[in-house]
Amino acid sequence: MTGLSPIKVNDIVKINGSEEGVVIHITKPLGFTVLKVQTVSGITKTVNRIDVQKLISLPGTTGSPQQTTGTLLLSPEVLKDLSNFDFEEEPCASPPPPPSKKPRFGNDEVPLPDIQAYINSQVNKNTAQKTKSDIRLLLTFIKEKHQNITTEICQLPPKQLNVILCEFFILLKKADGHDYETTSIRSFWASIHRHLKEKVYPRDIFTDVEFQQARATLSAKLKDLKKQGHGNLINKCDHYLMKWGDVSLQHDSNGKEFLSYNERTTKTRTGTDPTGVRPFSRTAWATPETPETCPVKVYKLYAELRPVSYREDSDPFYVSSTTIPNPPPGTTWFKKQRVGKNKLAKIMKTMASKAGLTDSKK
Repeated sequence: MTGLSPIKVNDIVKINGSEEGVVIHITKPLGFTVLKVQTVSGITKTVNRIDVQKLISLPGTTGSPQQTTGTLLLSPEVLKDLSNFDFEEEPCASPPPPPSKKPRFGNDEVPLPDIQAYINSQVNKNTAQKTKSDIRLLLTFIKEKHQNITTEICQLPPKQLNVILCEFFILLKKADGHDYETTSIRSFWASIHRHLKEKVYPRDIFTDVEFQQARATLSAKLKDLKKQGHGNLINKCDHYLMKWGDVSLQHDSNGKEFLSYNERTTKTRTGTDPTGVRPFSRTAWATPETPETCPVKVYKLYAELRPVSYREDSDPFYVSSTTIPNPPPGTTWFKKQRVGKNKLAKIMKTMASKAGLTDSKK
């Protein structure tokens, strides 16, 4: 099989073996040859090269039309029109000129206030509010304990600020006199660090030697709170990541049932720090005398109403309920889908409220 013969502007061609015309324009988009052909009927058509058969070349072809391959069906009048046609080859379509190049980084200068405004706009609103609240408490502490200090904390010498931080974390308590949880203590430290960094304080309380004593005080405070039982509550993210196998139904030597929560390693509890591991598993004993609040009874009912194929140890503990109102007896109330974080948070808040738990116990 021979390849397609080359075609140029002014060649007379036959389209799909029937209609004849003259090539008036050639383009090659993406490597494909596309022809624009003016037919005998005066219509201009755009066709692919593969759909066209070359008949004769005008002008500049050698030999007479009778010597070319194919059957020439053009009338003498059309040939006369073709002889008077402007056969000057049109240039192939060229790409549009590139757009005028703009300066990569613009021409405007960014004022310093705009830089800080941009930074502030990207700070999480909750984080910003928490930082302001914690700094306000630190300033209240300084006002009560160090009345002679009137300057901003970001203007205090590192040595003096170190002493203030030591005292602050030793005495830090809630407004009702109860201790904070360990996570709250750490968040206070982080808020102070963010505030000082924003104010371009020349030292870093996390790393610089001037605040080594303050860091040691913070560590001692956390250890003291852990000894008192603080920091052992299950975090919100732990609830969301709980697996069905984390809770197991067991019996003691007398046959009494209880639930055992076996804590897995988490992002914050890797098991490498022995002080961060709970000395025993959390348990919830059956209370047959009060069946309406018996945790074992609720657990058994929850297991019964879950899909049978969704009770593997690796399956989520908290799963979404079905959307069918009043499911008939013998059907599952839940589906094979982990409950969302927001929904889970609402459930926990409702449980704590109905149980009458105080803020310190939630």
